[in-house]
Amino acid sequence: MKLIGWNPFNSNEALTMDSTKVSFYKGVPVFRTNSRSGSFYAIFMDREDSFGPYAEDDLRHEYGHSIQLMKLGPVKYGFGIGVPSWLEFTFHGPNDMYTEQPWEITADIFGGVESRYHITSDISKAYWYFSILGML
Repeated sequence: MKLIGWNPFNSNEALTMDSTKVSFYKGVPVFRTNSRSGSFYAIFMDREDSFGPYAEDDLRHEYGHSIQLMKLGPVKYGFGIGVPSWLEFTFHGPNDMYTEQPWEITADIFGGVESRYHITSDISKAYWYFSILGML
């Protein structure tokens, strides 16, 4: 990996966002796509997300989903995080309510997102949701 310039333990968001095809962020492979960003054992990052005002936070958020996956496992993550996220985005689009869903809030928290702030009651609900999901 060193010969081709890949650092699997890269933690620099800017280096990851500058990639055009494949890179790594904190041990997670990042593949650049031409469609919506998402995460499942890898981060699939929309190339357009590199140009937004909070590009680094888009990457951090997707990394937060990777943490959720590691803590929950693929089945709980798929049904408790992936499906609700897909449904909310598909039927309501990327609006403020989408980012205030409990599964999105914990992804923000686990990933270290800096540009979105959540009120205390929503954070509490998010942790409850995640804890209950983990116990199922």
